[in-house]
This record gives sequence, C-alpha cells and structure tokens, in this order.
Amino acid sequence: MTLQAVNPANGKKIRSYPEMRHKQIHQAVEQSYHAFLHWRKSDLAQRSQKMKEIARIFSREFLQESPIIAFFIFLFVVIFLMSILSALLT
Repeated sequence: MTLQAVNPANGKKIRSYPEMRHKQIHQAVEQSYHAFLHWRKSDLAQRSQKMKEIARIFSREFLQESPIIAFFIFLFVVIFLMSILSALLT
C-alpha cells in the first residue's frame, strides 16, 4: 500500500510514499536518535549551516508545490533555531 501526499488547496497529488513496516519505522527512529546525539555535540555554527541548507531544500521543493506547507515548515525551523539560541543563552 502507498500513502498519498495531497495538496489540500487544489487536491493535486504531491507524492506517493510506500507504507513502512514496524521494523523500518524502528530503524528510522533509531537512526534519528543517533543523528540527534551527534547533532547536539556539534557547535552552533555547524548546526546553523545545516539548518540553512535544510531551509533552502524545503523552499525549493515545497514552495512550488504548497506554499502553506512551506510556511509551516519555515515557522518550525525558526522556532527550533530560537529554542537552540535560548538554551545557549541560559
């Protein structure tokens, strides 16, 4: 079975994603956890650069397909960066 990502504004299909099994989900969560452990040890300049790269990719990919989704992703990135900055300043 595949899952469909649909633009709610116009009903157009954006992408299809294969359904993941329990083992695949577990592996993805485990990989994310290990990436986080590495991420939190990196310095702010490295994290900032990576977040800029992610924002550039999201804006290129999603802005064309769905400006609403792109806006919420951008908002999430801003809040995430602010939380990192706040944690560093306290």
